Amino acid sequence: MRTGPDRRFEQGLESFRQADYQAAIRIWSELLIEGHPDPNLPLYLWAARSEYGRMLGAVDQFAETLDDAGGVETEPSALSLARKAARERRFQEALDLLRAELNRDPEARVARRVAARVALSCGLLAESERYVEEALRLEPDDPELITLKGQVLAEADRPDQAAALFRRALALSDDLAPAWFGLASLAYHQGRLAEAERLLERISRRSSSTGGAASFLSEVRQEKSRVEAGLTEARGMLENHPKYPDWQHRRAVLAWRLGQDKEAMEALDLALKLNPAMPGSWHQKGLMLAQNGDPRGACQAFRRAAELAEGTDEDLRRRAEALEQSEDPGEAARVWIKAFRLTPDHASRHIETGKRFHAEGLLDEGERELRRGLSLAPHYPDGHFHLGQIELDRGNSAEAIGHFKNALAHGPRFSEAALALVSAFLADDNHAAALHTLDQWRGSLESNAQFASRFSELENRARQSTGEPRSPEPEIPEGTGSEQRQP
Repeated sequence: MRTGPDRRFEQGLESFRQADYQAAIRIWSELLIEGHPDPNLPLYLWAARSEYGRMLGAVDQFAETLDDAGGVETEPSALSLARKAARERRFQEALDLLRAELNRDPEARVARRVAARVALSCGLLAESERYVEEALRLEPDDPELITLKGQVLAEADRPDQAAALFRRALALSDDLAPAWFGLASLAYHQGRLAEAERLLERISRRSSSTGGAASFLSEVRQEKSRVEAGLTEARGMLENHPKYPDWQHRRAVLAWRLGQDKEAMEALDLALKLNPAMPGSWHQKGLMLAQNGDPRGACQAFRRAAELAEGTDEDLRRRAEALEQSEDPGEAARVWIKAFRLTPDHASRHIETGKRFHAEGLLDEGERELRRGLSLAPHYPDGHFHLGQIELDRGNSAEAIGHFKNALAHGPRFSEAALALVSAFLADDNHAAALHTLDQWRGSLESNAQFASRFSELENRARQSTGEPRSPEPEIPEGTGSEQRQP
């Protein structure tokens, strides 16, 4: 039986799927404050904040830095065309031009810098990071390149490394708005509203291009007002019922989000004194200790949380414990944090968002998100499949064929991808390949209620074009179940 909090959690998930990140943030923030027991709730909330912050900041950051890509060399026409395409958000076209230019001139510094930004906009994190690393080898103290690497690592779910890079960039250039925005986004993702507000206010005062930052600041302030009201309510409740551990936990989370760490830790200690079997409170204490420079204390708190919580990743737990024994408590604490973040993983979050965009007809946005996910987890067949569907929708059958083949390479029983591959072959007028693929899959598809009709339709289309006789309509056994597609 699903409880009220469980239903609200599902409402937040549905809002996230529909890209209504503000609604998801509000619902999941309230559940986290209330002490909802799902250990993955912080990750879902991080996902919503991440997508919302990136959505607001991406356009401003890209526009602010694209023109000033550094260097004084004369631009060849290919680079000029690539920049124009990028400004018009035709990122894949821009990247193709830049790749060609770098093949022609591997020493083209400006092209490499712009290619790193465009690859990031395409969702190709590994390619973007490679371009940035190549550029940094030539200009290791360039603050814009350091910031760009931080943005790539933030997208790749490596927040500690990203924050260190943003700070390094700001030590070199205090007025670099994208670096301040990167730190603000990371603070927001982690729920630290007071810090996010302070950083966004600084951007608004010092940068001339702040549309995304201003919108982001407005949302942070609205959420902060809701948190302040909740903290007032929690304090009032505890004046009359000081031994309510769930309300002490709620007070702790709210105070922490507002930057009031002393009150937050006091409330957590009271909650755990009243009820030591609260995994959410141990987990929150671990997060606070880790952020406040006490990794050993954080590891102890996380270990208690793992003993009490369901769903801890046992491989990560063993790795964290090994790191503690090897006297690396800082890295151990980072692994402990990941041990509570099981699903959805960072890659599948992007892939699910890309599938949603594709379903709504937003092909460019869908492609970007799918590529982000596959940059992190190229073994996900669903991501390759939907990239193929996007290319098929665009009429690019040759590109679609490559994506469907990748889907089948990573998911050998992915029947829907096999049928899509046949459709792509037919669209490409390669009927012999279509028939060959159908023959390969005949045994598993002809008798399957979910796919038999589509199989027969595609086979008849392929045989008509070659002059071969049509195949008879398949006989579908009663009670045949639908095939389970791989995740």
